Amino acid sequence: MLGNLHDQTIEQVLHGPVMQEIRATLRQGRAHDTYCKNCVQAEQYGRSERAWHNQANPGFQVDLHNDLDHSPVLIDIRWNTTCNLSCNYCCEKSSSKWATIKKLPIKSGTRPYYQQVCAYLENNQSAIKKLGLVGGEPLLLKENELLLDVVPDTCKIDLITNLSVDLNKNKIFAKLASKKNVGWNVSFENTAQRFVYVRHGASWTMMQTNMKKILACDGHKVGVHALYNIYSATRLREFMDWVKQEQVAVEWQRLFHPAYLDPFRISAAVSELCLVELDSVLSRTDLCANEKNFFQQVRNTNANGGAHDMLTAFQDHVQQIEVHDHPDQKGKFAELWPEISKII
Repeated sequence: MLGNLHDQTIEQVLHGPVMQEIRATLRQGRAHDTYCKNCVQAEQYGRSERAWHNQANPGFQVDLHNDLDHSPVLIDIRWNTTCNLSCNYCCEKSSSKWATIKKLPIKSGTRPYYQQVCAYLENNQSAIKKLGLVGGEPLLLKENELLLDVVPDTCKIDLITNLSVDLNKNKIFAKLASKKNVGWNVSFENTAQRFVYVRHGASWTMMQTNMKKILACDGHKVGVHALYNIYSATRLREFMDWVKQEQVAVEWQRLFHPAYLDPFRISAAVSELCLVELDSVLSRTDLCANEKNFFQQVRNTNANGGAHDMLTAFQDHVQQIEVHDHPDQKGKFAELWPEISKII
């Protein structure tokens, strides 16, 4: 959205006309209608990524800086889409595994500009406070090996990972294990067989084993990055039981796309089922404030039901997944989510 590193330097992008326009808008005290839309939408249901950025720079005063100032306080680099999973709500734009299944060209592999970007960061090392590693799957992105060498040891590192990689053979994990301030956000919202169905290609046993390995690293913390969608909406109690048993923190976000996985857009009966589940989980006494606020906001927003215009699209999605994309999972949705299947 801001520029293209294939034909521009990172400095040209950061000081270019789009960034100038965004900074001018923020200087006026408002979010840009186009470039800030995702964060504004996310904050209707909880926190957004801009909260993460603002927390990394609490003393920043916009009136003391001009529109050419830039310091890489927080780095969030997603080098390419290399991933080993084809999760049911993901797509070929975000996962090379999905691109392979769809028989589409894969835009993965090492980017020619990654050394230039790492050199820029090394030259501005003193400004760096936080590093975010996302993906694709960050443990499979070879560029992260050099990146971890150029960031200061004092910076906080946060990952969003599927954690479905053999850590014993992973070079990026070996470098991360030597760091002292690492936060692992493991991306999932189901357990056991439902985990395997949604996170196609993953192993529930491997994920649990890897979580224990990470917890053994000095200064490392493990949390869960969970998405509220049709696959999790009727199984919240089940998932929260596991979270509380394992004593890990969970950060919930609402899944907006694709729209047919919104549990309040499928049918009135499904909406009612989800509201009952929300009421049940809200009755728990062991929810933290963020968990309770998220579930309450979802409940309040959908108390009167949804548009109910996505039933056919959702049925087509299940058919596509089980017949064409993941044929090894044929018939599994009906088996694993009988409460939904019997009313649609």
